[in-house]
Amino acid sequence: GGGSCKGTHGSGDRNEAKTYTENALPTPNDQERYESVEVVLAKCNDILEGLRSYSGATEPIRQAIKNNDCEKSQVAAWKAVCPLVSCLNVYYQYSIELEKQVAELLGVLCSELQWNPLKTTRLWRSSLL
Repeated sequence: GGGSCKGTHGSGDRNEAKTYTENALPTPNDQERYESVEVVLAKCNDILEGLRSYSGATEPIRQAIKNNDCEKSQVAAWKAVCPLVSCLNVYYQYSIELEKQVAELLGVLCSELQWNPLKTTRLWRSSLL
């Protein structure tokens, strides 16, 4: 598919990149890729919230190690660790999905750019000023 977007291109001032991306819409050729990325990004807030609230199981593990002959401590540690392992697996699987999407997007963007270092440098400088 193509990597072009429909949108307002701006006037070459420092807001050009911002204006272009704010109004960008996928072309029909890019719609499938856009939807694929959108699905992955839709999960982002839930993943970030889960990471922010991740508390670990340090204390139950510490108690299980300290009292290795106490079955109650072992069971408590196991019950604390199992859901966390499941969460970590979800985060890991998400990172794989995200990495795949980023790689595909960069592949499309880089293959379709006509690399002009001087023009690119000017555009970035003007967008930063």
